[in-house]
Amino acid sequence: MVKSFVNVKGQESYKIMETPRDSKRVILMEDVDAAIAVGKIKTKATIIDLSTNGARIAYAGVPLKRHTDVGLFSDDLFLLRQSRVVWSKPIDDNLSMAGLRFN
Repeated sequence: MVKSFVNVKGQESYKIMETPRDSKRVILMEDVDAAIAVGKIKTKATIIDLSTNGARIAYAGVPLKRHTDVGLFSDDLFLLRQSRVVWSKPIDDNLSMAGLRFN
């Protein structure tokens, strides 16, 4: 099933598709700009997919330590959630990916 998502400008700019393996996880058909905050340090990020329980993100920098508390923000998705790092790994020279579980 594919659903449309309207951004803050009222434009239909994102398609959200439910995956067969878990109907609660959605794959975003376009990159969604976001930011993460670890303590007082804020970094730009991209939300790759999300569910009711968490999100997978990509960001510039080194992998975050497991159990690190992270704030996740996205104006496009009207999202402001506190979360905790479940896993994190490097994906390029200066890029990392992390799985976050919402608190």
